[in-house]
Amino acid sequence: MFKITIDRYNKIISSYQERTTLTKSILNSEWNMDVTKYIENKLDYREIAKVTNDAPRNFYPSILVLVLGMIKIKHAETAEKYGCKIGEWIYEVEYPEGLIQKIPERYLEKDDSYPNKFTYGDSIVISKNAPPSFHPGEFASVCGLDRHVSKESFQKSGCPFGDWWYIVEFLDISSIELPECYLEKEESLCSNTYI
Repeated sequence: MFKITIDRYNKIISSYQERTTLTKSILNSEWNMDVTKYIENKLDYREIAKVTNDAPRNFYPSILVLVLGMIKIKHAETAEKYGCKIGEWIYEVEYPEGLIQKIPERYLEKDDSYPNKFTYGDSIVISKNAPPSFHPGEFASVCGLDRHVSKESFQKSGCPFGDWWYIVEFLDISSIELPECYLEKEESLCSNTYI
């Protein structure tokens, strides 16, 4: 899992607050969301993106990356530094090898090519070719999922970069995190039900 610093968290929150404001209605004490200064950026924090084929070589075209953050260019000096226009988005991304780089939005596209096979509550069985620490052959239920693209998770699992990772709970109520490549659908168990 990725850990973020307080500074990075505050930058993400301030970016969100800049695009939206929360106002409280005095009359009925309900919260309403008023969208102000909202600029549609095509990627969000922790999304998987693909560097486009027309990107300069130093951005490594066709590679999957993890979005760590984004900023909207507001000053001419910053726009010139990144070779873009005022008002464009710049994304900080992480490559599989751990390299972190800033890329203009025009060189990134959302990666929807690899949807997850399982969702919350699905009954699964750990595949027999899984490492012993993943409990091969045991039944479990999915209780969380995320896409891991860090160098550490890739090296740890040996599964394809960008593979989905799941938190699964076993019948004895213990749980572990493991990659999708070691999970199989278990049809004999009903979803959301333990024996």
